[in-house]
Amino acid sequence: MEYNRDNLLDVLRVIFKWKKPIFLTCLGVGILTAAVSLMLSNYYQATTIFYAASPTLQSPAVIFGDGNQKLEFYGESEDVDRVIQCANSNELLQFMTQKFDLYNHYEIDTNDIKAPYRLSKKFYGYFTIEKNERNAIELSIEDKDRLKVADMANSARHKINEISNGLIRQSQVEIINSYTKQIDEKQKTLKILSDSISAIRKRYQIFDPESQREMLGEQIPSIKATLASDKATLAEFKKQGRQDSINVISARIIGNTEKLKSLTGADVSNLDLSEGMSRLDQLIQIEQTIMEELGEDKSNYEKYKAAFDTPKPALFIQNEADTPVVKSWPKRSIFVLGAMFMTFFFSLLGVLIIEYNRDVNWKSIIQGK
Repeated sequence: MEYNRDNLLDVLRVIFKWKKPIFLTCLGVGILTAAVSLMLSNYYQATTIFYAASPTLQSPAVIFGDGNQKLEFYGESEDVDRVIQCANSNELLQFMTQKFDLYNHYEIDTNDIKAPYRLSKKFYGYFTIEKNERNAIELSIEDKDRLKVADMANSARHKINEISNGLIRQSQVEIINSYTKQIDEKQKTLKILSDSISAIRKRYQIFDPESQREMLGEQIPSIKATLASDKATLAEFKKQGRQDSINVISARIIGNTEKLKSLTGADVSNLDLSEGMSRLDQLIQIEQTIMEELGEDKSNYEKYKAAFDTPKPALFIQNEADTPVVKSWPKRSIFVLGAMFMTFFFSLLGVLIIEYNRDVNWKSIIQGK
């Protein structure tokens, strides 16, 4: 019988002609697929939903209410990406492997050189973490053990929180160590300054800077002026040979000289007390500046230490993973229907090829003639 290949009715005639073989083939494939799917183990999925917390929650400026930093509870896109990156870290895989004995659970031979690779591929084949349309993070794990899978999902989330928190706390440790180093250096500097100030006080005999500065400004100039006047008078009396007056003036010069020494606490012929006072003032000013900086560093250190000792969670949990009651895989009905549809399609394609090419000499084509 000849068929018109361009006529749809002829196509329908072919289908109805072969309807029984096609039906039986599809039915057989459906039964076979159903039988095979029944041999597949049921997998159950547990899902936990959470949000990434903003790192600013662990900032001392936010904790102690100082500064102008804006308080944000939920993290930005980069914080979500950081959490997802933590979920794909070796640290999480190692934790899950140890806690749930995944080598035995997935029946992987530990003596196999590729065992770690097989374990990673197996675990992440059943593990998914992604950001949903509400900017929340959904973590899901599939497993044959319905009672264990929820614990696996919640434990993975808990470890991810720990890893993410560790990254934030690591930066805090670096800041704390930096302040510790600065405090130690400033304390050493203050010790050196204290020794230098003591040395200057001892060398210039400076015991009471305020009173001695007052003497430098009032009494000492007056005594020095009197000494200069007496020395000029003494020189004149010596020219005139007035011995009695010379003795009186000489005694007064000696008295004022000793008085000047007692006021300055130094031998004015060798040391300049004003120079010592100036150097002492400079060192005291430097000492006060460093002490102020030291006090600020200690305050910041205490704040960061307090923030470190009271860590905040890196995740806000919306839903804990619950024990699933419905399997997530395999979808046996979908397998069966899909297999039957594909069988019908290829069966139909096959019969059309057969019917429309009956006049083809397949033997000559196969033999290349």
